[in-house]
Amino acid sequence: MKILIGTNNENKLEQFRRIFKNFDSDIELVSLKEAGIIDDVEEDEDNLLANARNKACFYGEKSELLTLADDTGLFVDILGYTINPNPQYNLTTEFKNERGAKKADGAILVDGAAIGVIELKSTRTKDLESIRLQAFDYKANQQKCVYVITSNFEKVRFYINNAVEFEEFDLFRLEYEHFQ
Repeated sequence: MKILIGTNNENKLEQFRRIFKNFDSDIELVSLKEAGIIDDVEEDEDNLLANARNKACFYGEKSELLTLADDTGLFVDILGYTINPNPQYNLTTEFKNERGAKKADGAILVDGAAIGVIELKSTRTKDLESIRLQAFDYKANQQKCVYVITSNFEKVRFYINNAVEFEEFDLFRLEYEHFQ
């Protein structure tokens, strides 16, 4: 299966490739360049979701491929994160445990220390409990870690300090009202 990544930004494309590298081998990520698309989509909507949706729809129609697009403004502009390779970054992928060789899929950093770990699995992973167990193992190996974020790209869970209480969002049924 081919999935078009709706960006010309090589760093974003690399982030998607890192996320998908552990998925099924039959998923092939295709860049806009590889699909022969040179058009840019104007990001003129008043919210990030609408901009991402416009990009995905535009590029999907041009390529006739399933298309993913994002607007990392969600992390950068709204949540205030800075993405690696910026020297002052505080959001990164594949963050190594303080002890041992294992790595979380991502981490939220303060002064180089993980205050949050991120664990991602494919949509084929229906048992969110297994993701939680792995993520909290990573949390236990980061002295300053308070937050855990897990997702199977259908649902995302946010934990603070403990593995019992969490907020869960269904990404396919998510509506603006959930955030008010």
